[in-house]
Amino acid sequence: KSYLSDNQMMDNLITLQRSDYKQTLIVENDYTVELTNKRITALSLSSNTLLKLKSTISITGNNLQRYNIVSISDCHDVKIVGGELRGDVGKHQYVEGSTSEWGFALYIYQSKNIVVKKLKTSLCTGDGVYISGGEESGIGVYDNASCDITLKQCVLYDLRREGISLVHADGVLIED
Repeated sequence: KSYLSDNQMMDNLITLQRSDYKQTLIVENDYTVELTNKRITALSLSSNTLLKLKSTISITGNNLQRYNIVSISDCHDVKIVGGELRGDVGKHQYVEGSTSEWGFALYIYQSKNIVVKKLKTSLCTGDGVYISGGEESGIGVYDNASCDITLKQCVLYDLRREGISLVHADGVLIED
């Protein structure tokens, strides 16, 4: 049994990552992370990372308008295999005047060569997977769009908004 909180364990996973060489993170225990205005992401991944998720990462009920359970931002060559990312629908404290529709299980932003296999996402106030990039620079042209993204055998269910949002993306394969 660990004497560290679930938040501290996620912080350790973030600290252990180095984007300058290939690494594998294996998460075998279930974790429930408390998100706050100072911490809107449970786990951020770096480039050249393989995350083998053999468990569930959940978040506690919160009042955030925006959160990410796992974030891949400005990265390349990241792979996630297995596991579940579970949001806080049913426990979320909605703020008056806010839709809280920006709560994502997996957030991919300005990243390339990303593979996600056999991941389950559920109970987020927004989308299961949100893929985006930079600003629109003309009709149908986006600077810094996420590219070469593959989602295979993923199950996206019980989400408040959508399973997948492709906002700024180039070269996305969604299979099974």
